[in-house]
Amino acid sequence: MNTGRNILVLYSSNDEPIVVRQLAEAITRLGSTAVVCKMCAGQYDNILDAVAIADTVIHWPPDQKKLS
Repeated sequence: MNTGRNILVLYSSNDEPIVVRQLAEAITRLGSTAVVCKMCAGQYDNILDAVAIADTVIHWPPDQKKLS
């Protein structure tokens, strides 16, 4: 019996943040499945399909640069 969860991590910056990949690897080591996807304009069907099969969705926002 598989008790792991399907976890989808969405990010919206241009490059995949290193911490997102590290999070996915940690989730996998704990026995769940982690999928990392970039949120792109026009790729809504793919994102919605991935969300539909995920047990949990995490959105990782882009880095916000502090304004001086």
